[in-house]
Amino acid sequence: LPISQAFCAAASVALRSFPPSLPDLLDTMARVAFSGLASGAHAAATFPNSHLLAPVVAPSAGTSGTPAAWAAPKKACALAEIREAVHDEDWARNYSEGMTKIHMRAEWSASVDRCSALQWLVSSTQAKRVLEIGSFCGVGTLALAEALPANGEVVALELDPFVVNFGQRFQVKSPSSKKIKN
Repeated sequence: LPISQAFCAAASVALRSFPPSLPDLLDTMARVAFSGLASGAHAAATFPNSHLLAPVVAPSAGTSGTPAAWAAPKKACALAEIREAVHDEDWARNYSEGMTKIHMRAEWSASVDRCSALQWLVSSTQAKRVLEIGSFCGVGTLALAEALPANGEVVALELDPFVVNFGQRFQVKSPSSKKIKN
């Protein structure tokens, strides 16, 4: 049924007997639902002229109203960002150019499993202060800080200033960064 007919059908049921009987009401609801008026997981299918189906940039000076391009999604988790950055960094080049004191490897960074274990340990012991010796880029440090209570503190010790600065660029993106002392 077109939308106007479905609406009229629902109105006629309501007018025939008020309040409508349950079978009449269910029948009308089913007709409306299967007529394409329903919404749900695919809201754009309910309203086929929706802007959601084909976003278009409004014509302005120099444009012709072409379809808009979507921006790539951004990571919301500072922990995932730092982990990816450590993996993507060229540690051999950093060492050969003298940026780091020793040849470092991305594998030294705390894995997802290690971060989970550290967070469990902090939570289960109800720790408020943590000392991390040899923090590398601070992936484990950030995981610990995220598991600590609001008044918690992680003191992270690392000898190489390059990796400390590298990690701090990502740690400041987390609300838990105020708990980290380097």
